[in-house]
Amino acid sequence: MTKINGWWRVWIVGVVLLAIGFAWEGNENLPIYPYGALDYHNSRTAPLLIEKMAAAEGESSARPTEVIQQDIDAIHASMSAIVKNHNKRKLEHRLEYLGGWITCCIALLLGLWVLRWVIAGFSTKRLQN
Repeated sequence: MTKINGWWRVWIVGVVLLAIGFAWEGNENLPIYPYGALDYHNSRTAPLLIEKMAAAEGESSARPTEVIQQDIDAIHASMSAIVKNHNKRKLEHRLEYLGGWITCCIALLLGLWVLRWVIAGFSTKRLQN
């Protein structure tokens, strides 16, 4: 392993701790899955499926099977759009936390460089002629 000075080691430890913190906090604050929309989807789809099965078996139905299937497809499409939007929000959320982590890593690096520069200014090394 190559030699890494203490400042780089402090930065690496800080970056790892920041990664753990950002991952934990980001996971805790993920957008909540739209369970209400899923319940609505299921409550609307179930009666239509029962009606479709009854129409397919020849029992009296006010609507033809094709119309019922179109209603089911419309409900599925709306739920698919809701899930797609939710997945997009989750991705954006994760990218925001990643950007925050990268920004903090750069800020930590710059802070350590400034601290190193200040400490070097207090060193007792003197030029001898």
